[in-house]
Formats: sequence, structure tokens, C-alpha cells
Amino acid sequence: MTKLEEMWATLLAYLPQAIANRHGDSWAKMCSEKTTDAAYDAYRAAYSAGDTTAADATGEAYDACRAAYFAGDATLWAQVAINRIKRITEVL
Repeated sequence: MTKLEEMWATLLAYLPQAIANRHGDSWAKMCSEKTTDAAYDAYRAAYSAGDTTAADATGEAYDACRAAYFAGDATLWAQVAINRIKRITEVL
């Protein structure tokens, strides 16, 4: 499993909490589409819902998508997103 695949799996595991925090639709879309546009939409929805830590994770997912597209290597940003979302879920 690549870091990018691990990132998407980790973000998907947060979906129940995103639903509880009122931004589950955009979170689910981000995890299924796996695009920069969907990650940006999920970022905006999480931030608007007041889930700022999740918004930070989606910001890193967005950066990972862009890195994968432009540089071909999203490892760093994918790991940052994984670490951020794991910290959130450990607190829950």
C-alpha cells in the first residue's frame, strides 16, 4: 500500500466523526473521488462546521493530491495527513 493509499484509508476511517460533525457528505465525496477539488471542498466544509483539526487534515490531503499530480510523489504530505487524522481519532 502506498502512502497515498494509506492516507485515503485513514481519512475514510474518520467518516463517522465527520458525519457527526456535520460535514460527512463532503468528506465521503473526498474519500471516493480522491481529487484536489474534493479535498478542497471537504476542507471548506470541515472548517465551516468548526472541525478545524479535520480541516487541517484535508488541507494536507489537498497538498498530497497536488504533489502527486505535479511532482509524482505525495509521500510527505500523505504522511502528514495520516498523522493529523490519527491524532484526531485517538482523542475521540
